[in-house]
Amino acid sequence: MFTSLAVFTMATAFGLVHEREKALQAAHAEVEASVNQSLSAISVSLWQYDVHGMKALLTGMLRSGSLVRVEVMDLDRRIVDIAQPGFAGSPERTWTLPITAPDGSWRIGTLRISESYGQVDALVAERFETLVIIDLIKIIGLALALFAVVYQLVARHLHRLANDVMQLGDIRDAPTLKVDRRRIIGGHDEIDVLADSINDFIAERKQSELQTRRYEAIIQSSDDAIISKTLDGIVTTWNPGAEIIFGYSAAEMIGKPMDRLFPAELKDEEADILRQICAGEVVDHIVSKRLRKDGTQIYVSATISPIFGLNGEIVGASKIARDITKQIENQIELEQHRTSLERLVSERTAELERVNEQLLDTQFAMDSVGIGITWADLESGRFIYANKYHASFLGYSVDEMLQLSVSDIDPRFPPEAFRQVSEQLCQQGSIKFETAQKTKDGRLLPVEMTVYYHPGRMSSSPRLIAFMMDIAKRKEAAHALQMAKEAAEAANLAKSRFLANMSHEIRTPLNAITGMVHLLRRSQLTEGQRDRLLKIDTAGRHLLEVINDILDLSKIEADKLSLEHTDVDIGSILESVMSMMAERAEKKHLAVIVENGIVQAQTLIGDPTRIQQALLNFAGNAIKFTDTGHIIVRARLEAEDASTATVRFEVEDTGIGITPEAMQRLFTPFEQADDSTTRKYGGTGLGLTISKRLAELMGGQAGVSSTPGVGSLFWFTVCLEKGLTAELRGGEPLARHEEGLLKAVCSGKAILLVEDDPTSQEVAAFILRDLGLVVTTADNGQDAVDLARSQAYDLILMDMQMPLMDGLEATRHIRGLEPYRDVPIVAMTASVFEEDRKRCKEAGMNDFIAKPVVPDDLFSALYRWLCR
Repeated sequence: MFTSLAVFTMATAFGLVHEREKALQAAHAEVEASVNQSLSAISVSLWQYDVHGMKALLTGMLRSGSLVRVEVMDLDRRIVDIAQPGFAGSPERTWTLPITAPDGSWRIGTLRISESYGQVDALVAERFETLVIIDLIKIIGLALALFAVVYQLVARHLHRLANDVMQLGDIRDAPTLKVDRRRIIGGHDEIDVLADSINDFIAERKQSELQTRRYEAIIQSSDDAIISKTLDGIVTTWNPGAEIIFGYSAAEMIGKPMDRLFPAELKDEEADILRQICAGEVVDHIVSKRLRKDGTQIYVSATISPIFGLNGEIVGASKIARDITKQIENQIELEQHRTSLERLVSERTAELERVNEQLLDTQFAMDSVGIGITWADLESGRFIYANKYHASFLGYSVDEMLQLSVSDIDPRFPPEAFRQVSEQLCQQGSIKFETAQKTKDGRLLPVEMTVYYHPGRMSSSPRLIAFMMDIAKRKEAAHALQMAKEAAEAANLAKSRFLANMSHEIRTPLNAITGMVHLLRRSQLTEGQRDRLLKIDTAGRHLLEVINDILDLSKIEADKLSLEHTDVDIGSILESVMSMMAERAEKKHLAVIVENGIVQAQTLIGDPTRIQQALLNFAGNAIKFTDTGHIIVRARLEAEDASTATVRFEVEDTGIGITPEAMQRLFTPFEQADDSTTRKYGGTGLGLTISKRLAELMGGQAGVSSTPGVGSLFWFTVCLEKGLTAELRGGEPLARHEEGLLKAVCSGKAILLVEDDPTSQEVAAFILRDLGLVVTTADNGQDAVDLARSQAYDLILMDMQMPLMDGLEATRHIRGLEPYRDVPIVAMTASVFEEDRKRCKEAGMNDFIAKPVVPDDLFSALYRWLCR
């Protein structure tokens, strides 16, 4: 019997060792699977530095029960450390895993895991208790069998002794057996041996009963369900743990089949389990669903082992089950979170891949164009990162660069200056500037720096992130561009000076021509002489129009043409155009029709002079290219809103028309519909171009429609504002009255006429004296200054370009004389550019009259300043 007990004990020990190794392998495999599932999510969280997300993931890992501690470290320090309470002292195994970037390209941290053996040992202990109970049952069975054999062998001699043994009652209260040899016939020494054996059996039985009660206490106090059943599935034992887990009492389950605990879809599972038990197999750690008494489903983890009879036959099955519903629900929830996380990670990975592709493209572009990148400590300015380009640009290796600070490579930023810039960056976030950085060999290279302030994170201190660009070529290009700009400006200035000089040279004799024509027409002439003078005057005006067109085009191309901002009277503009065109149209027997479709309910604001100029260009061309029929000049409202009105002006003729090919060349400078040397109609081809440019400057457009042999319709639009002007222009006397008013009011006033051209001087002096003014002439600016010192004048007419001293210098000298601080000085010059007007004003002149001088313009200026 003792030999059997030793054999059973050794078998149990080997079984337990085997069970423990299997349990450790299973637990470790489960941990490895859980860690591998979570490692990618931990990598993403560490990559994004999401500490809260990492803590949630690691806490979920600890729920498995096999892990007692997990911690995450980046390349420098520990970030997260979570442990199960009271894990210290438990047998454990610690292992580490590298954490790589989400794309697996490089290592960014370490995951350290501590795995406990306590749970496995507890399970083995439970298994040990079950096996011990089974061994005890086997030993008791063996003892009973031995007792039966002995009883049969000594029945004739020990009948009385057997009765005494049967009367012992409860083994717990049984006394030691006293053998009376006198009562046994034929007694011998074997009886003493038997008595001793029985006494030993009673002692062992008491000890076995005590051990059994201990095991029963363990079974009764276990939170796990410990159940035994027959091979038919009928419950034979049902501990309190089973009552708690399944809700059935022992009375309700003992003697009943187990199938009431199985859901409908798992009815065949019990039969499969019993088949394995009958085959002597152990169903280890099966996870399945079961039904509680209240109908709810729970998850259980069960181990079912066969129960062997005295002869080694399988007589039933023992089952240890644990309610793992909460764990399964946590796993399901974790799986859902994992699935959701995988989806998010997949989406984020796709996004990161897209962003990474963009970053790679950007990096490629940055590497191609060459951008230096450095990180510097906010306090010390020491470099904590430098890319290869920046280091090699300055002649250093990356390691050498990391031994330097900002002050070492940029002389502009010694430590004190660097601290000031750092404080500025902390406030405004970024700064961009140009500087020169010192190379390893001492050269200074021009660079452009863009520096950003980075506040840092939990594991990193504030820093400055700088991007460097080599601007040496840009500096060279900028210098070359500056030189080209200066050359272009010089060329443009030369062009402007040429145009100004040409304008001056043409306008000066033209002023003499038109002036003499004006004087001659006021004298007694024959009809033939008047006709000849009219032709001379017409030719002069035409020449003046050509000069003005060239100057206007030059101003438009230089973006120096300024527009007025004053009242626009559409009706007055149409009447002026009609009156100016009437004489030319009458000579060709053409009818001029004006159609004004605009009723001005409120003031329109724009540049009436430029509108009239564009309309005159169109009307002049219409008369030029029309031999019979009529000319229609019309205006109509095209569109309006609360603040603006778009007005469309049209000039329609019955002239020769324009072919489609020729229309493509219109509105181009110096282009005409007929540009052959034998063309019938002359002209420069600038009128249409200037009109279109003027319309565009006034917010509109220009165009044409034409049919050869039928006629043409030229149109342009302007955008005018609604409202009143800041300065009303009303109240000025009409030009035709100003000559008479000057003679009546200003006769006898002294005028200083400064003009170097004799003919222009003669014409102007004649007109002034005809008004009753006292005129003194000067041939240059120096003479004018000398005369001003010796005599008082009421008004000075000053030319600009003169020998010895020009008009601007003379004006400045005269303004320095006390009596002439408020005396009006009016420029009368052939220099008509806007710059010339500004120079006149800056020199101290009050007004400006362009040559050739139109008498009405001269009368208006004299009236403004002499009749104040």
